[in-house]
Amino acid sequence: NPKSLLDGIPVTIKANIAVGKWNVPHTIKGNDTAEGAYESDIARKLLKDCGAVLIGITNMDEFGMGSDETTKYSNQSSPLLSPGGSSSGAAAATSHGSSLLSIGTDTGGSLRLPSAWTSTVGFKPSYGTWSRYGVVSYASSLDTVGFVAGSTECAEIAWRCLDNYKGTTGEDRSYLQQSSSDSTDTKPLQSVRIGIPTAFSLEESPPLISQTWSEGANLLQFVGGATLTKVSSQWVKLSCAAYYVLACAEASSNLSRYDGVRFGMDIDFDADNNLESLSNMTVLEKQISATRSFGFGDEVQRRVLAGTSVLSSDRFHTHYEAAALVRAKLSRSLEGVFRSESDTEAMECDEGKVDIDSTAAFANDVMTIPISLGGFPSVSVPFQVSTMVGLQVFGARGSEATIFKVAQAL
Repeated sequence: NPKSLLDGIPVTIKANIAVGKWNVPHTIKGNDTAEGAYESDIARKLLKDCGAVLIGITNMDEFGMGSDETTKYSNQSSPLLSPGGSSSGAAAATSHGSSLLSIGTDTGGSLRLPSAWTSTVGFKPSYGTWSRYGVVSYASSLDTVGFVAGSTECAEIAWRCLDNYKGTTGEDRSYLQQSSSDSTDTKPLQSVRIGIPTAFSLEESPPLISQTWSEGANLLQFVGGATLTKVSSQWVKLSCAAYYVLACAEASSNLSRYDGVRFGMDIDFDADNNLESLSNMTVLEKQISATRSFGFGDEVQRRVLAGTSVLSSDRFHTHYEAAALVRAKLSRSLEGVFRSESDTEAMECDEGKVDIDSTAAFANDVMTIPISLGGFPSVSVPFQVSTMVGLQVFGARGSEATIFKVAQAL
């Protein structure tokens, strides 16, 4: 008898997730593979409890930091196209059809962005839905285990199967036995109110994106029968700045373990490695400096240094605490939107006197980062397959069944 609807299907798992006896590549630049010491909770659920068949480990941006797969591995399908990141391999494998389901992680859009770029379905559940046991930490308060699937139907099946098994604590999670599309209405979305977040509409967005957004909204309203309402939160424009402060700070702490003693590359710092500053260091300091200088890629080094800076005594209050305040305000304002029964203008951003400048360099992340900061569930759905444009649906924590209902209508 099959263990679940996932029994026997080919799956892949992202390289930052431990898979027991499999040789899982380290996420530190230049490392050889090493046998995993234990198995992650999500891998055990997928392979042992659900019966899926693992066919490979997928590439990713180093430590999950990036959005265009900047590892030493190139894009095998076309040098002109990027699968996005950081879960680039997961999206590419699913888009190619070699894997029907690819497990990955999402910190600020690491699953949803690649899904949009490869015309697949990317799913990030509510934060804390599935255990992070066995996942290499980047930003612990944001890292979320999710997956990429080929269709919304497959994605919902995978969510229900994985959500029906025990975690490492031995406690069963509650499982929704009722189908998410069991409405008796001819238009299954008649009872759903869908918000159109005006704060996510950017002047920088290409006309194709704005057109796709309008077409998706019209489809849900006139074909699906949903009720549309405009919602906004002035805190969204500060979300990118707050995210990078918090994520880099947590990365600086989490990656401190890579010192060449406990974790990381074993560097011969006495060799000609162009580190002139090593001459005035102790043996331990030389080991740590050489390991981190040669073991970390440029993007990882930038984020670790940025995180160390914002955690310093002269910037902790002005940067880190301010970013944490923005996150709290943003989360509360979006929660208020989900509870509201009318058009909603959330709290004004002058409350709390937070002063953080956003940066245009990370403008693309404004569509995914606010959802990550609030810990809300989200699914990216391909809407214009020919142009590789996707639409994102997100909802209140615990509303996965509802967002799948909307996603299937798209």
